[in-house]
Amino acid sequence: MAQPLWQQLAEALRADLVASPPGSPLPTDEELARAHSVSKMTAAQAVQHLAAIGLVTRVKGHGTVTRDLRPITLHTSRHAAAAHGAKAGGPWSIAVTNAGMTPEVRLLTVVRVAEDDLPDFVAEVFTEEMVRRDRLMFADGQPAAITTAWIPWRVAAGTRLADRDMIPQGTYSALREAGYAVNRAVESIRSRHATDAERKALRLPKDASALAVERISFYGDGQAIELLETVADATRVTMQHSIDL
Repeated sequence: MAQPLWQQLAEALRADLVASPPGSPLPTDEELARAHSVSKMTAAQAVQHLAAIGLVTRVKGHGTVTRDLRPITLHTSRHAAAAHGAKAGGPWSIAVTNAGMTPEVRLLTVVRVAEDDLPDFVAEVFTEEMVRRDRLMFADGQPAAITTAWIPWRVAAGTRLADRDMIPQGTYSALREAGYAVNRAVESIRSRHATDAERKALRLPKDASALAVERISFYGDGQAIELLETVADATRVTMQHSIDL
């Protein structure tokens, strides 16, 4: 049985897209229709398919462009180094730099959240007023991960943790300054569908899967001090653990 025209066109475009630099613009539906002697509807169906499988994305003001699929490997050992005061940069910056790209981290929001307004997964760990810090992580200008840090307000108040500014050496350094040295962390990693807000922020295709990592950090004799949720583009970001046996 012959493939539908839109599928034939999508396959014809796929090889060129994979070889194109990230962010390369795709011709408009009308231009594709003329170049391949198909209807505009067929061209639109082909582009929709390419977006659904994650090869292209629509960017406001730029039209449809190729997605950056270069892999980024986050080494969890970097969190341990950060907890002990390493100054080589945060885990994201190191991972992106090692992948040959330029890292960038943007602080989106810093808000104080009442205990009654905490989401369920945070309320399972903390039963008090919290500060939420949201950041968007980039690699060569393309968003690839979102992080949300939850810290008790009693800890953050009057420190850099409550400021609406970036913390260059990361949350662990600010916690140390406040007298809370992290000595243990527990991570849970799972794959799930990205929410609409996450898809929009990360420019993911419809029904895309996200890598969701929840890390609870502890100090002293086992008291929780931070909950960090990282949601990443599952087609690009890999978590790598080193285990001594």
